Amino acid sequence: MEFIQGSSDFASAIGTIWEPIYSFMKPLVTAADGLATLLGLLP
Repeated sequence: MEFIQGSSDFASAIGTIWEPIYSFMKPLVTAADGLATLLGLLP
């Protein structure tokens, strides 16, 4: 049971670190995705 608690704390720590990185990267990923779609439409 203690292992599960420890991994839960680990996951929440990862989440705390990842949240700002993800929110920063998401628009870039969306823009890159849109660009790829746009390039795909070109002949």
